Amino acid sequence: MPITDLQRRQRRQHLGSSDLPAIFGLDPFRNAGNVWLEKTGRLERDEPNPAMIAGTFLEPAILAWGESLLGPMTKNVFRSLKDEGVPLAVHADGQLKSDGSAVEAKTSNLYGFSAEREEWGDEGTDGVPERVIIQCHAHMLCLQVKVCHVPALVGGIGLRLYRIPYNEVLGNLVRETAINFWVDYIVKDVKPEIAPSIEALKAMKRTPKTVVDVNHKLVDDWLEARAARLEAEKAEDETKKQLINAIGDSECGMSRIGLVTYFEHTRAAYNVEAKTFRKLAFRDRKVP
Repeated sequence: MPITDLQRRQRRQHLGSSDLPAIFGLDPFRNAGNVWLEKTGRLERDEPNPAMIAGTFLEPAILAWGESLLGPMTKNVFRSLKDEGVPLAVHADGQLKSDGSAVEAKTSNLYGFSAEREEWGDEGTDGVPERVIIQCHAHMLCLQVKVCHVPALVGGIGLRLYRIPYNEVLGNLVRETAINFWVDYIVKDVKPEIAPSIEALKAMKRTPKTVVDVNHKLVDDWLEARAARLEAEKAEDETKKQLINAIGDSECGMSRIGLVTYFEHTRAAYNVEAKTFRKLAFRDRKVP
């Protein structure tokens, strides 16, 4: 769900736990360039991706499961280190009432197999992706605790509970990285060298009727890449036509390397009549 204007303004006053993995280059959706655009108010909008939306709705259930194992917790705890001169503030998903430990609920791999699934280790360990380790240390720094529990729902694995102990070296690195990024890029308003994601660039505020100089090589590279893409799409369309023609009035075609299918699908529609269509697909013989 989109955040409110008030929340957006509040988030611009500090770095949050989700900003640190992006700055470290560990976030699959955002990077330091994205964070700079967001914190300097250069975005027209801030729309969540499908994985973030799913996580938002699943979070209460995952926290309830974690609470059944860990005991009662306070939900949505805000803490800041601004009073120490550190521009870091977090909204911890939970904090245990027993010992104050932080709790960070996670979802991963909800839309099919991804390489990150392999980064989730055995339950009860600290075997979580590096981006989660960084987030947990941001929580522990702000909450002044030494443990962060991670109840997680991982596609293809299920529910698992992890325990992340505080590492002083990593905690200091997170702290110093937050300070340096804030001072070097946000306070000084200097754009990081790494380009933001294409989604963020599309949402960036623009000044009407302005022109800037750009390196001609960037234009040449884009034109060459676009021409190559169009040529590849043209070649794909032609080979696709030939393959469908070879299948004839059948729905499948078998080759020595695998099976080609041309099945009918139905696209669900809520306000108009559902439509049917056929989709060409390939299944490698090596895939079980």
